[in-house]
Amino acid sequence: MSWVLNLDRTLRGSAESCGVGDMAKTKEPGRRLHPEVRAFIDHEFARGKTAVQVYRELERLRHDERQRLRRLGDIDADELAVSYRVIAERRAWWVERQRASAPRPPLAEERPLAAAEQDGWPPARSPWWFSAPDDARVVLTAIAAWESVTGVEWKLDPGVARAIVNFARIAPDLPPHTIAALADQVGRWAYLPGDEERRRWDVLARFLGYRPWSSPEAAARYARAVGPGDRIELTEDGWPVYVVGVSVAVAGTSIASVHLTVDRDDAGQQDPSSGA
Repeated sequence: MSWVLNLDRTLRGSAESCGVGDMAKTKEPGRRLHPEVRAFIDHEFARGKTAVQVYRELERLRHDERQRLRRLGDIDADELAVSYRVIAERRAWWVERQRASAPRPPLAEERPLAAAEQDGWPPARSPWWFSAPDDARVVLTAIAAWESVTGVEWKLDPGVARAIVNFARIAPDLPPHTIAALADQVGRWAYLPGDEERRRWDVLARFLGYRPWSSPEAAARYARAVGPGDRIELTEDGWPVYVVGVSVAVAGTSIASVHLTVDRDDAGQQDPSSGA
């Protein structure tokens, strides 16, 4: 475990020497990264991950093609070669933005999914899912399945729970880990540009409407409906992957082509302690 502590000290010291605090008030760090990767990083920050944890996760996904496909879709491994300095600077910038935005009540104080407290039950300090056992069973099963497949701990909150419950009601025949993966994806879409986020919701709605997983005939109808455009495909193990269509990419309206603008300003150099 000593090497882990040394890495922590090295990375944190690097962030301090780079003037991370000053960067929060200047330009947006990592602005030239692939938008999908940038959204992933911000989403991880929102989950409470530190810069060190996000850096390690990107490195893990960069070297694990199977998990990279599950978490980020068809993203080239080189897009995930983001230096710790950029991640640390972006986290400082992200924190400043959160402070400047409208305050949000803590997640622990949100109302449960269903059933208000009655006669002092459930206990005031019980977790939100204890108040809605039927929904909680769906949520907790999906999260456990997702963690088992990805090997990553998922910080559970009511927002994620609502997404999982809604997807489970819309498509009850999808496996639990598929439901959780969809919730993970839509959470990350919130950090994409507005037009891109809306377009992805439209693609998801079509996927859920045609239900291509239910039968070969349904899959054929879905394929005809989407044509060469964006679509969601399920891997052999039932993992949903967002695929950017050829027609959209050629038109230049998709974020798929934005990664071509990445330059060395934001790529930085790999931290020497990473071994990369």
